[in-house]
Amino acid sequence: MNYTVRRLQRKDIAEYLALTQYTDSETDFLGSDPTDPRPSVLRILSSMKEERQVLFVAANANGLIGHLGGFWRRGKNPRLGHCMNVGLAIAKDYWGNGIGNALMDAFEQWATEHKIVRLELEVMTHNERAVALYKKRGFEIEGTKKKSICINGEYLDEYLMAKLID
Repeated sequence: MNYTVRRLQRKDIAEYLALTQYTDSETDFLGSDPTDPRPSVLRILSSMKEERQVLFVAANANGLIGHLGGFWRRGKNPRLGHCMNVGLAIAKDYWGNGIGNALMDAFEQWATEHKIVRLELEVMTHNERAVALYKKRGFEIEGTKKKSICINGEYLDEYLMAKLID
């Protein structure tokens, strides 16, 4: 399968927003719901300009098929700026093609260049494919967040996973 991985560009924003809504609608493994409001194009542009988050996308000849976002959940100050949270989503038709690994490769290279030391993420405990990917990438389970998410009236647990970058 042919695809490329790169940083999100200004021309991608509308398609990126559509992709996030699409991936949210096709799986219950994500914490966001397809009915959640999307950020505005201006907000994403501002975030990109100020580097409050870093967005990578995977694209093939048909358009965007996956994305990975890294952001500073607890702040970008000197005490916390070395730690970023990660969110990953791939369109279901493209699962199992190495896209998650490729997006993680690109992001981890960026993180290393920017002196990020710790990557964190939350993943639902029953999302075996994602847990396996993250473990393969060197993430470790640091704890379980009990009933941390509610989907269709069911409370679900999430793992808190982290990876230290050397």
